[in-house]
Amino acid sequence: WDGWSRIVQWDSSLSSAEKRAFHDIFAAEGGMKKAPGGSGVAGILQKTLDSTKSPDNTPGIYARYGKNPKTTDLELPDIKEVYKGFFNDVFKGPAEKLKEKNKTTAIKGYQILGLIGNDRLSSSVADILFREGTTKGSELILQAIQLTDPNADTGTGTAFGSKTLTALQEIAKDHGKTRNLLEFSANARRTDEKDRNDYFRFRDQE
Repeated sequence: WDGWSRIVQWDSSLSSAEKRAFHDIFAAEGGMKKAPGGSGVAGILQKTLDSTKSPDNTPGIYARYGKNPKTTDLELPDIKEVYKGFFNDVFKGPAEKLKEKNKTTAIKGYQILGLIGNDRLSSSVADILFREGTTKGSELILQAIQLTDPNADTGTGTAFGSKTLTALQEIAKDHGKTRNLLEFSANARRTDEKDRNDYFRFRDQE
């Protein structure tokens, strides 16, 4: 845990939102302990690694392990690289939209988490997408947004797009709406992980 904390905290490319999200996901997934009977390490399944890895997205992993890395190969720095790569893919659309608006500022997909405006909210969004997968996770987030603010414009379809980001940014400005979205999101998650779901609920002391 100390090693993971140092690796995440020393990464100057990560905002406080991304650092919190990566810490929360790593902890919720049981750290480096391999999932019993499966391929998961730190929540990373082999199919996730296979779909995330590329020379551009995970260059360090390519350099260390070649074209066919296994989850059991991964060490702490690699976990962070896969987390980044996963969210680069998830938030590719919003990141590209921001690049179009400001061509002088390069932004990676994972850095979208730092633009939401509330670290607790960002971490909840990240964990839902990571745990449930891009498609189902996006659907749960969009449903929670609509329950929180029926007038929010999240665009068409169920993918996490730039309008979804804008809607979350507006919710993050309002204490009550932030609380409601966290509660709606937790309620919508799988029912057999109560401790994990409750962790991401709103807490007044934060």
